[in-house]
Amino acid sequence: MKFGKIASIVLAVVAAGAAVFLGTQYIANHYLDDRAEAHVIEVPCKHRGKAYHVVIRNNRATPTHTTAALCDTLTVTNQDDRVRDLAFGSHDHHQAYDGQTENTIKKGQSVTVVLNKAGDYMFHDHLQDAAKGTFMVKE
Repeated sequence: MKFGKIASIVLAVVAAGAAVFLGTQYIANHYLDDRAEAHVIEVPCKHRGKAYHVVIRNNRATPTHTTAALCDTLTVTNQDDRVRDLAFGSHDHHQAYDGQTENTIKKGQSVTVVLNKAGDYMFHDHLQDAAKGTFMVKE
């Protein structure tokens, strides 16, 4: 065998290995991102605390940030004419919060979650990422 043919075979094997590695990393980062939540403990809430409200209007969430305590509730209401696909987590890394990951909400509809995990979290419209906000849940 000539050196050029061996080099071509080695290069093909390396390229295939790189493709498998990069594909695995892509899947892990985009579809298996529950690792960040593994250490967060959900608190059973027998009684509800304060109720917080966020309104999506003109493609913006107001307020953009909410600070609350465990067992408070957060309600997000859509007041725009377009249907919203409300998701928790960043745009490419959706995470469940209070058992919910994505919710379709039409104009006038709302989604309410019980704030049962302490930490910093995001929500956004999966179809139009500009409509987004954050919430912090204190222990």
